[in-house]
Parts: sequence; C-alpha cells; structure tokens
Amino acid sequence: MATGDNKTNPAPPAQKPAKTPASRSEHNATGEQDGARTATARARYVHTAPRKLRLVLDAIRGKSVVEAQGILRFCGKRAAGPLGTVLASAVANAENNHSMDASNLVISIAYVDQGPSMKTFLPRARGRASTVHKFMSHITIEVKEREEA
Repeated sequence: MATGDNKTNPAPPAQKPAKTPASRSEHNATGEQDGARTATARARYVHTAPRKLRLVLDAIRGKSVVEAQGILRFCGKRAAGPLGTVLASAVANAENNHSMDASNLVISIAYVDQGPSMKTFLPRARGRASTVHKFMSHITIEVKEREEA
C-alpha cells in the first residue's frame, strides 16, 4: 500500500428487509389487523412434511370454522389431525382471549412453513449409506370474526 493513501472501504449497501406475503402481514399486539380482531395458533416442529399438510390446508383456507372442522373430521388424510388441533386451539384463543363467538369465526390466514429436517441414514449395498430426510413443519392458523355484509 502506498504511503499517504488513507482510503477506507465504503460501507456495504444497506440490505432491504425481506418481503413478506400480504397474507402474513404484521399486526399489533392486540391481535388487530385492518380493524378486525384476530386470534392465532401455531404448532411448531410437527413431524409431517409441509407438502402433505398444504394439500389439506388448501381445502379449508377462507372457510368458516364450523365448515373447516367438518372437512377435517371426514378427510382421509393423516395431515388432518394436526391441522384440526391447531384450528381448535385458534378457536379457543379467540373465545377465551378476545371474547369472540366461535360460530361466527372464519379462517383468515392459514399457512405451513418448513421446519428443520432430520437426517437419518439407510444402509445400502457394498457398505454405503443413503440419506433419508424426515421433514418437519410449522403450522399457523389465524381466525377472525365474519364481516357482516
């Protein structure tokens, strides 16, 4: 480096915050979003692949809670069990924490994120091993009161 050269490295460019989809928008501590009260329930580290859970979750998104519970009760998929548990928890949170009427609730936001994957090994021929990924999921369901038209 030449003498008298006092140049410093410029600051790295500021990183933009990650965009979140509109369905996962932030809401304040009272559970209000766009003027409507909401109640949320989450289940983390569920030992089911997110792809399997999303198949069932797409069937209940946007429906009333009573209709969604009926769909989950008679759905033949194993993924309906954890989704029914999270939905029941969201309804209980709405009743107990926000004094909402359970018969007037609608599923406003429902999504499944991928959790960590557990890696196990399967023995193969000639002393080799294959990796088996066992996926986990994080389920989030948010309910709100039906808007009167």
